[in-house]
Amino acid sequence: GSWLHQARPRLRYAGFSSYSTVVAVIGLENHPDLDGLGLRFGMEELENQEIRITQIYRFLEAKQPLLITGGSILKRLMSLISYDKYDPSVLQLRGIFFRGEALNAADRQRASELFRCDVFSTYGSRECSLLGIECAHHSTHLVPWMNYTEVTDSAGKSLPIDTPGDIVVTFFENYVCPFIRYRIGDRGVIRSKLCSCGRKSKIVELFGREQIFIGGAPNMIEVPLVNLTRYLDEHWAHTILQYQFMQEDDTTLRLLYVPLGKVMKVNE
Repeated sequence: GSWLHQARPRLRYAGFSSYSTVVAVIGLENHPDLDGLGLRFGMEELENQEIRITQIYRFLEAKQPLLITGGSILKRLMSLISYDKYDPSVLQLRGIFFRGEALNAADRQRASELFRCDVFSTYGSRECSLLGIECAHHSTHLVPWMNYTEVTDSAGKSLPIDTPGDIVVTFFENYVCPFIRYRIGDRGVIRSKLCSCGRKSKIVELFGREQIFIGGAPNMIEVPLVNLTRYLDEHWAHTILQYQFMQEDDTTLRLLYVPLGKVMKVNE
């Protein structure tokens, strides 16, 4: 199944046993390959302070699990720990895997210091599944048993190795709707130098998208924009035809929308 084929290799690449490691998953409700892997906490539970303190923090403190979450969710968790004035010195995770969005080097270092563990990532897309796995040496290895990944210019011409360009993927496991030389929207480079971990698979470096955050004022918790768009999509799709967020300054966020059917009240 998906877990056997994808998740276990990710843990092994980073040096964890996929059978004996205690796992906590925060968010990522739309990632079914994580079902049954460990104890799951949804985003609503993360945003509930009582549940966050009495259940999530307590589990992380007592079990010292491997945490699997999204890049923006990890940033949100770190902000909430500060907001709750929770003592992070009692936390020591076995490791952190984030997926879904990029994290810059500063945020990865902050997470590593806060949770006193290594931070790893996997690279993938919803259309083409797993594309790369980060090893214990923090290199992202391509997964040639699942797809063929290449780098092209804007016209689709393959570029020499060590040349940055657009990531293009041919996915081997979708027999219903094949993806052949599919441009997934990320930019990166495939390196000729092999990793010091000893694996022979090629290394990919990514210059791709970073998650957009709302906020920035002093003492203000930054909120991933995707949290707001997901809420509107889930709860107001029957009411709103189109919408747009405008951050006018560090403390003011304006929502513009085109109503569909009945008009939503402003205080709703």
